[in-house]
Amino acid sequence: MGIPIPSSDMFRYRESLSKKYGPIYTIQLGVQKVVVLCGYEAVKDALVNHAEEFSGRPKVPIFQEISKGHGVIFAHYEIWKVMRRFTLATLRDFGMGKEAIENKISEESECLVKKIRSYKGKPFDNTKIINAAVANIIVSILLSNRFDYEDPTLLKLLKIVNESMQLIGTPMAMLYNAFPTVMSWFSHGPQKSDAECG
Repeated sequence: MGIPIPSSDMFRYRESLSKKYGPIYTIQLGVQKVVVLCGYEAVKDALVNHAEEFSGRPKVPIFQEISKGHGVIFAHYEIWKVMRRFTLATLRDFGMGKEAIENKISEESECLVKKIRSYKGKPFDNTKIINAAVANIIVSILLSNRFDYEDPTLLKLLKIVNESMQLIGTPMAMLYNAFPTVMSWFSHGPQKSDAECG
């Protein structure tokens, strides 16, 4: 019988498990076993000394259902490694790690500071403009252009990304990730044939 994992204060809960079982332990999340690394030394050892073994990405059932394993973000195993190499090579072609990219980041930082100052010390939701600034850096690298923070196209794209992230964090999505086979049966249910439906 498993121990229920508290939904709040996950950090302290994992830390207490590491004190009991050591810096590397396994927990069961639904039907999937997950290896947890706690502490700087354990993470450094995994990523530096065992980089190849830890270079992949896990299969997240809801991502798998949505993307069918394609794309940079949702791919896994060998597909993810190929996409990662391709992405890094492409970003290098666009100037990643060079002074040109540094300049684009500096320019966007100036725009961000100017936007923050425009609120004149009044409270504001910084999430939208910080996300817009990050998006603008990516867009300026790829398209040599940037959006105004109030541009309807940019706001629509950010809204879609934000809504997608919120959907993935819903209880139903978490249940789907924990028990994908059962949840996919519930979501599709027994289907009637056209003949039965009249």
